[in-house]
Amino acid sequence: MNNQQPPKLLEEGISLTWKDFTAVFFIGEYVAWVLFILLKLNAPELPVSVGVAETLGSIRLAVILAVVFPLLSVIGLFLSYLVGKKIKVIFQAAKFFVVGALNTFLDFGVLNLLIFLTSSAAGPGFAIFKGISFILGVVNSYFWNKFWVFKNKELPLYFLKLKIKSQKLKI
Repeated sequence: MNNQQPPKLLEEGISLTWKDFTAVFFIGEYVAWVLFILLKLNAPELPVSVGVAETLGSIRLAVILAVVFPLLSVIGLFLSYLVGKKIKVIFQAAKFFVVGALNTFLDFGVLNLLIFLTSSAAGPGFAIFKGISFILGVVNSYFWNKFWVFKNKELPLYFLKLKIKSQKLKI
């Protein structure tokens, strides 16, 4: 029987640092560019009019996403910090949400990059690509959650084990 205590998930006091602003800004920027690339690659195949498809792949949209996503990310983190002064879990939940968005777009981005590079979107190749993108997302999630969201250097390795076991349900 394992007598290990469950990890302490909620921070005692909350603080907003430049590290938090920088992290969320760059995560917002990354998500914006991956979203733009995915839209640009897939716009011709989306069930929208030609004009809308051209707009989805335009440089104007790239600039808007590259400016709006990081700013909204920073504003959202700041607002969650203000609310988090009263309800501590809100600030941590916001950081957890940001990391979840990063992991989702990392997974989508890697999967689509592998499909684009190999032109293989079905069969055993797809399963391998999905496995690779999932593992990268899990490892990314583990480190961001351990060192930024929960700031818990003792977060047990069972987080990784749980995520890997959950992948079996997705396949």
